Amino acid sequence: MWRLNQRVTALRVDAGGGEEAGWRYVCLRVPQGEPEDGGSGGVEAAGLEGVWAALARDGDLREVREGVCRSAEAWPRRCLERSLLDLWGGDGSRVAALTDEQVLRDVNRAGARAAAARSLLGGMKRDVAGRVVAAAAALHTWTTRVQVNSSGQVEEGTGRRVDLAGLRWEEALVGEVERTAGGPRPLVLAAHSLGRAATRAVMGDLKWAGVGTAALVAYVAATATHPLPALLGLLLGLPLAMLAAYGLCAALAVPFSFLGAALPVLAAGIGVDHMYLLAAAWGAAGRKGGTAGSIAERGGRALRRVGAAITLTCVTDGLAFMVGASTRLPGLRWFCLYAAATAACVFLLHVTFFLAALALHQRRQDAAGAARCPAPPCRVAVLPRVMACYADLLLRPAVSAAVVAGAAALLGAGLWGAASLRHQLTIAEWLLPRASPVRQALEARRQFFPSQGVHATVYFANVTLPQELPGLTALADALRASPYVHSVTAWFTAFQDSLPPLLPRPLSPRLFSEALALFLHLPRGARFAWDLEFAAPLRCLEAAPRVTAFRMHLQHRALPSMAQQRAALLEVQRLVAEAPLGGFRGAWADAYSQWEAAGVVTTEAARGLALVAVLVGVVTVVVVGAGRAAALVVACVAAVLVEVAAAMHVAGLAVNTVTATALVLAAGLSVDYAAHVAHAFTSGRGSRRERVRATLEGVGPPLVHAGVSTLLTFAALAPAASLLFTAYCTVLTAVAALSLLHALVLLPVLLAWLGPPPRPRHDPDPASPKDSTTALPSLYPAPPRPARTPTNSLSRPNTPPPPPPQPPTTTPGNDDPLPTPPHPTTPAPSTPQSFSSPNTFHPSTPPRTSPNTSHSSTPTPHTPRPSVPPPEPPPPSPSPLPHTSSPATPTPSLPHDTPPPPH
Repeated sequence: MWRLNQRVTALRVDAGGGEEAGWRYVCLRVPQGEPEDGGSGGVEAAGLEGVWAALARDGDLREVREGVCRSAEAWPRRCLERSLLDLWGGDGSRVAALTDEQVLRDVNRAGARAAAARSLLGGMKRDVAGRVVAAAAALHTWTTRVQVNSSGQVEEGTGRRVDLAGLRWEEALVGEVERTAGGPRPLVLAAHSLGRAATRAVMGDLKWAGVGTAALVAYVAATATHPLPALLGLLLGLPLAMLAAYGLCAALAVPFSFLGAALPVLAAGIGVDHMYLLAAAWGAAGRKGGTAGSIAERGGRALRRVGAAITLTCVTDGLAFMVGASTRLPGLRWFCLYAAATAACVFLLHVTFFLAALALHQRRQDAAGAARCPAPPCRVAVLPRVMACYADLLLRPAVSAAVVAGAAALLGAGLWGAASLRHQLTIAEWLLPRASPVRQALEARRQFFPSQGVHATVYFANVTLPQELPGLTALADALRASPYVHSVTAWFTAFQDSLPPLLPRPLSPRLFSEALALFLHLPRGARFAWDLEFAAPLRCLEAAPRVTAFRMHLQHRALPSMAQQRAALLEVQRLVAEAPLGGFRGAWADAYSQWEAAGVVTTEAARGLALVAVLVGVVTVVVVGAGRAAALVVACVAAVLVEVAAAMHVAGLAVNTVTATALVLAAGLSVDYAAHVAHAFTSGRGSRRERVRATLEGVGPPLVHAGVSTLLTFAALAPAASLLFTAYCTVLTAVAALSLLHALVLLPVLLAWLGPPPRPRHDPDPASPKDSTTALPSLYPAPPRPARTPTNSLSRPNTPPPPPPQPPTTTPGNDDPLPTPPHPTTPAPSTPQSFSSPNTFHPSTPPRTSPNTSHSSTPTPHTPRPSVPPPEPPPPSPSPLPHTSSPATPTPSLPHDTPPPPH
């Protein structure tokens, strides 16, 4: 410890302007402390006796004050340090000659210095007599001053103000301590250490986000049906969308927090999913429309297929983030606003940039013609065939029952895990990797010095002094009596203790100002000079100016649980608020923001998730149009969120601001896959099982690719060390895997059992079979199915079969077809018509003409029709034969008195 202290005091840094700064330049200098017996000695004692006597007589203080101030200026000053070395007065020769027995003897002796030294030892072991026999740790504290008028001021992440020279010296101190080798390992904490360590950890983990992006690009290039537009949208479109989102929020003056480092991962997860679906729908629209439709019509057909589902998921994502933005936690609110803007910009990217890229790619392919390479089989045929087989397997009764039972068991385990989730907010767990020296120092301090918890400060302003000194003393006594407070240090209690009993109480304003000025220039009160702000500069020879603001310090006990931290915060806030004082007063600590957030995060997260579930249901009903399907989607989303909370418990995560942010993202992403499946199901026709089968064959392949690509992106964050990325990795990987599992395994079974009934058919062709299915066509080319054998070949009454196609008439040298010449207007001779079924004609059926006959306005002369006797009706046949007459043959008329043949 002595050798390390010598190296630290020898450090030199650049203070600016060509001047070097060392420890004695940046340290807080105070008068030399009191002697070992704790009493006042030397000139201080003599001066105080005269000052107090003069104050009691209310006489002339000038001569006494001048003597005390001259003595105070001559008193030696030292840099403010607290360490075990103070026990030997900082004498290097004495420290070098110490043995272990001498150290223990000096630590166990009586006196103020020995008591102060024992308070700096941690992990002490004592014998039966109470003497210290060993210690595991010791504290050494260096206190620097802040040069308020320095031109090199900087604001640190902790809120402390550090001048440039002090900041550079602290950085040199950290480097010197970390380079120490041999012996006990020293751990150092500086004012800037926490913010710097957290920033380095987050920036260092960004490389794993790059690894995930590279894995995503490779997977998209290998599996996308249109890899070039997909890669263009991924590598160019998504950065443009992120830039637009950042610019929009910056224009709206929304602050950016460190939580926004995960927004690119979120944009990639949302964007790639919808790119797969749009690319697959584009290919399916081309196969159905052939080459007759234009590029615009093909884009319209693709959007009709998946546009509603993509809009649904983007709207629910945006609403989930906007619900999160309604929280009282500022950092979480800012992040949710950025996330909502990101979701909106990604949606605009899909319907503009990516569709345009698909159209340009299609034009290039059409121009290439037959020279273009066919798509690899792995992108076209393998996964659709697998999904077709999987649909048949999943819809078997035994498999469906096993799926529901497994989902119920998984939900039960999720409820247990969610109920066991910890609620803990400690500094050691805040963003710092486990291997970080700063985190190790925090954990060591919590382990070896458990009685010294969080340091807090109570600030006062516009308090009337000295009239309100009794109220201040009562507040200090109440805080000391609190079970959550270890100690209280206040200038006004030390000031009143230093006053002799002969002074009148309460002090008059004049006596108070005179005594306070002298007290702050004496060694006992000089350490409190930084705790008061005056309306004018403080001088020893003059009475103290009016006090505008001041502070007092308190040290909390070790509070390991969130319930104790929350109770301590409420207790301190209550005591401060109930103090009989005027003006402003308020308590503050670096950890108070976390303790206060601990009481808000749980309720805010529960409220936000409940609102998200309601909004998901409403939006799903509006877009999908089926309340039963929307209820099943909401049930799947709720189950996914419960199971994600259980995954957090298994991974050892606790509820804090970072994990609450990840849960907001999970609430938005959990609806995506289920919404696509529900929309495809409700868009189909036929029985529930037929629509489920068509849904799995149609949207199943792109959803599988989208889910796997999202899992690759999120799982790549697993090696990260900071809490920000480890929490996002755990939560987002769990939500991607569980959402895909529920959407492609559980939801199809529930839809097959409880889904909405098929919509009524609005088919203009009455000849279509009523049991036909027109579900959503497959987005991928599915394997050919055997043609269904017609079970009924009965022709509709009075409906002739369609005429054979007539080839167009062309002329040599002209590729345009010529119009078919009209048939002669003279009717052909009427011939008896043979009938193969008694229900082929009806008496009221008018004569039919050939569909290839063009009608002319020239009157046609009437030709007498020969009288034809009605034919004998043949015996009824159970299976009527199709009509065999030529469409160009005139239909003979039946006598009016002939009864109609039986149907």
